[in-house]
Amino acid sequence: MSKSIPAGSKFLDRNGVAYATLSLISIFCAIPFVWLILASFDGNASLFLRWPNPWTFNNYIGIFVREGGARWFVNSFVVVGVATMIVLLFAGLGGYALSRMKVWWKKPFLYLIILVRVIPPPALIVPLYKILLTGNDAVGSLVRSVVNPESVRPVMLVVGLIDGYLGLILVFAAMQLPLALWIMKTYFDTIPQDYEEAALVDGANLMQRIRLVIGPLALPGLAAAGLFAFGLG
Repeated sequence: MSKSIPAGSKFLDRNGVAYATLSLISIFCAIPFVWLILASFDGNASLFLRWPNPWTFNNYIGIFVREGGARWFVNSFVVVGVATMIVLLFAGLGGYALSRMKVWWKKPFLYLIILVRVIPPPALIVPLYKILLTGNDAVGSLVRSVVNPESVRPVMLVVGLIDGYLGLILVFAAMQLPLALWIMKTYFDTIPQDYEEAALVDGANLMQRIRLVIGPLALPGLAAAGLFAFGLG
């Protein structure tokens, strides 16, 4: 007479296979990062994965001290960080509005903005540069009319659309906003309107409902949208 296999052991077997498969996939995905880290400490780095011989920090010293890599890192962090905050602000407010409005053009609008992700970024380089160049001329004229000639260059490094922080920030924010808007709209759809109605009964206005009720509930969605925007930026 055959013995029956307990249901618990079958569940453990399935979990074991799943965890083993995921572990192998994780190791496979981690190999390029391990390779990169080991090569960064290798005094004679090559195209092959190997143990560093000798171990050295000269690669980091060369990048961050001699080549000014620290400034590159700070510039990238500032640009992507500010762009992410802009994306979260507009995606949060826009996603809330799109989730609560009942208008006929909502779905066509959402599908239209997500088409921006379909266009290859290299195809946008020339027209985008032309637009930014035209806007940069207008910004430069405005800056030259309000600041001293000696201060034009430092100011343009911040507000210039070409060779300035503002241009990169606007480009990154515009590229990541459609996906973030979709994420926030979908997330707000999962938040019941009962919370807002209860706050409305207590006398809360729109800004109070957003700040005290909707904002805290939307933090997980904002975190997900922020990770996507920061990582893809």
